[in-house]
Formats: sequence, C-alpha cells, structure tokens
Amino acid sequence: MSMKKQADAAARRVSGFSKGILLFLCFALLFTACARETPGDADETSEEPLLTRVSCKTAYFSSDSLNPYFCTTSLNASLMPMVYAGLFSIQRDGTAEPDVAASYTESENEVKIVLPTTGVFSDGSAVTANDVVYSFEKAKSSAVYAQQMSGIAEAKADSPLEVTFSFSDKLPDRLFLLTFPIVKNQTAETADARPIGTGQYRWTESEDETVLTLCAGESESQIETVRLIPVSDSSNLMYTLQTGEIDFFVSDLFGGRLGRTGGQMVDIPTSNLIFLGINSDSYALSFPPVRQALSFAVNRDEIAQSVYSGHAVAADLPIRPDTRAYSQNATSDQQTAVDYAAAQHFLENEGYTTVDPQTGTRSGDKGSLRMSLLVNNESEYRLEVANCVQDSLARVGVSVTIHSLPYDQYVQTLTEGGYDLYIGEIKLPNNGSLSAFFGGSVSYGISDQSKSYLAWQEVLSGTVALPAFFTTFTQDLPFLPLAFRNDVLVSSDDIEVPDEAILFGSALSQLDRWRVQEEETTEEGTTASLW
Repeated sequence: MSMKKQADAAARRVSGFSKGILLFLCFALLFTACARETPGDADETSEEPLLTRVSCKTAYFSSDSLNPYFCTTSLNASLMPMVYAGLFSIQRDGTAEPDVAASYTESENEVKIVLPTTGVFSDGSAVTANDVVYSFEKAKSSAVYAQQMSGIAEAKADSPLEVTFSFSDKLPDRLFLLTFPIVKNQTAETADARPIGTGQYRWTESEDETVLTLCAGESESQIETVRLIPVSDSSNLMYTLQTGEIDFFVSDLFGGRLGRTGGQMVDIPTSNLIFLGINSDSYALSFPPVRQALSFAVNRDEIAQSVYSGHAVAADLPIRPDTRAYSQNATSDQQTAVDYAAAQHFLENEGYTTVDPQTGTRSGDKGSLRMSLLVNNESEYRLEVANCVQDSLARVGVSVTIHSLPYDQYVQTLTEGGYDLYIGEIKLPNNGSLSAFFGGSVSYGISDQSKSYLAWQEVLSGTVALPAFFTTFTQDLPFLPLAFRNDVLVSSDDIEVPDEAILFGSALSQLDRWRVQEEETTEEGTTASLW
C-alpha cells in the first residue's frame, strides 16, 4: 500500500470534520428508534436525500466492565470496536490497513508508527505517543488482549507523534498485533471507567441507561445512537432479539446452540482454533503413526458444517485455510477430508491388527486402543465436537470415553495429566503465533523435546521458515487442529449488514456501512418498508 493510501485510511475519521458538524445539526431532529418514525419531507431542491437517523439496541452484561482493558466476557468485548479503534485493522482478505496510524515503517525487530496530527479521539483531541504507550501497557495486562500482545516486547514514545514497537520474535505479520484499542492516557484506570476512544461512537452519560452516540465526524452513519440493554444470560440473547428488546448481538458460539430461525446471521472470521489436544505421555499416543491415524479419522468437515452449522472452517493445520497466510505457508498437499482407510493403515502398521468383534476396538502387542476424552461441559458446541470425535475414531477401532466436566475441574484434570485427549479452543494472536502450544497456556501434553516444539523455537529465532515448520508439524502432530470457528453477528430483519462492513475479528467497527429499514406511512394509513 502507498503511503498516501495509508494516510487516507488513517484520516477517515478526521476528514470532513466541519461538514460532519453541519450534517449533524441538520439531521439531529430526524433521530428515531429502530421502531422507526418517519422524518419530515426533504427539501425538493436538495441534490441528495436526507439521511434518516435511527437508534438501535444491543445487549451487554452489566456484571462485566465496559472498559476494554477490564472486561472479561466475549459479549462486552464484542462491543468495544464501536468505541475504540486500533492502530491497524485486519481486512477480511487477511491484510492489515492503517486505522489510527497515519503511516509506518518496518525494520528487522521494530515497527515505527507515525500518528496523525489532527483529532482522532472522540473528544476531538489528537492521539499522542503517550496515549499509544499507555494503551499498550493496559493491553499487555488485560484478560482479552494479553495473549495477542505476547510477542511485543516494548512500546516507546520517540516524539509526541511517533511510537516504536520492539518485538521479541521473528514472526511475520507484526502489524496484525497492533490492533489493540487506543484510549486516551489515564482514562482506563478502573473497571468502572469509560475510556475516551478512537472509534465511531462515544459513551454518553445517563442515569438510567448506557448509550453510545455517534461522534461528530462520523456523519455518514445512519445509526445515531446504540442503547445498551443489560442481560444476565447469553443463552437468552436470541429470544431477546426476537421479542424486539435488542436489534443485534454478537455470539461466540460457546454456550447453548444458536437458533436457526429468527434474525439474520453474518459470519465474522476469527483466529479461534478448535483443536484436539493430545497427551504425549499416554503410551499409544506417544507414537506419531497413531496420532497420524487419529488425524485421518477425525471428520473435520462434519465439525465445521454440522456441529457449528457452517459457522466454522475445517482445518488440519493451525493456520486458517481461507487466509493469505495459509496460501503463503501451507504445503500444497494439505486436505481436511476424512480418510478412514488411511487411518486403519497407520494403525495396522503400528501393530494394532486385532479387532474385537463385539466392541470393534483395535488392539495389538502394544495394548488396546481405549482412550479418554476430556471436554468442558459448559459449552454445548464443544460437547458435540467431542461426540463427533468419538464417533469418528470408533470407525477405525479407537474406543473413546468422554469425560465432560465443569471448567475448573476440566483445567485441573488437564494440569494433572489425567486424560488421553481433550477438546480445546484458543484465540490465536492475529499473526498466527503458536507459542501458546509450545510452552504457553495450552501446552498440556506436549513434550518440550518434541520435533514441533523444537522447530517452533527455531521459527521464533528466525532460523526456520514457517512452511518448513508446518512440514514438521504434519509429521509430528503434537495436537490436532479441527476447525477455526467464526463469531456470528445476529441482527433483526430490518438491518442489512453488507460484507464490506465485516473485518477480521470485528463485526461492529463499521456501523456506518449498515442500512436500517424504515417504515413510511402512506395516505391510506398503511405502512411500507423501505431501504
């Protein structure tokens, strides 16, 4: 991208500031709710139709913070892009575009950011280097962004409008990590604080409700305000939308199943990897051919299409297959299709040649292929993934017993090593770092002497390229990638969300592209729906 395009992208919020104020004054009286009121007649001499303003409603957990660096629930975190933008945003094609940043330069271990000179914060002030460093420090210690920031060693203010980020590894796509929310210095100190942000909307103080109001420079958005409706249970969100209490929400597909009827659904691609964890200390699973057999037997397409109702993409590598990074780093012979014949071949070559006629379980000189599978029972989706894995492995003679536990017991069992397999999910950093598996938060059962572990350390040091690592990974298989799931934006039928409004991992950062259906009262007293 040219530097001019970078500057143009960063200046989107601050361009046309005076025009935005004039439009705001002209249209302030046109404010309606999602249960629409018809605006007055437009001036017939106007070249452009007046933009009808509306108000919409969405849900949040009042028990959780609305400070991006203190919130812990995915529902509240999904709202943050409306109020807070990052230095960069990730497009659906897997490219990073400047957002708050005006321009940047990259060197071997650093990225230097130049900030815009005009106002970007919702209070009209300019973002400074101190604001960015402050936001970085808050992100490093937050529940939502800490994993994302793990590869960044330091942020340093070089001048009032220049910041240098230093990185602790040699991984590519460093700009993908600079997407954390930028807030004004010292405004995000407590969980109750509502930091001043850089997004399209700002917090509006009210005694009896929480409201987001369109910033003055965002004159093209049809949605003037977003009212936040408190909820206590995410399982009722679909019902809450169907009854008209809210107009949209973002689901992370964790708890109860998302209904198939009522409301429109738009997928938001994410870096959330669903995987089958493997305990390499379990005797049978210590042999790579057995792990290879399991990989061929697991029906990833069924998981993506049936369990997640198409809101996921099957993956046999820990890299999302519909991204630019996959085409650059994956080997050409990767496939996700199940192959039971290949799985049986690997098991037979490993000596598991006897099949019990009653149970169908394979055995041999190394013992019987009976395994335990651990899963968190708080997610209906993951329970279904476990059932799918159990059924798939049974087809090749591997008997699986599922142990479904509450989260705390699930983690305790993982820590103690009392399992053979487990169903896990992790939100990988946007640059695809796998450090969490190799010495990090989900390294359960993976030996620090395994080929993949050692190869990953060489990736971090820059001595092994990613394509070579993935070749080692497919031979070693310290864990089995199953699918990358999407978030799902669910909205009422009178809201249209075009594809270009959806970014990677963000559904609500571009509400200016949404269209809301209006109702016009005719002379006969009937109503007609218009876009």
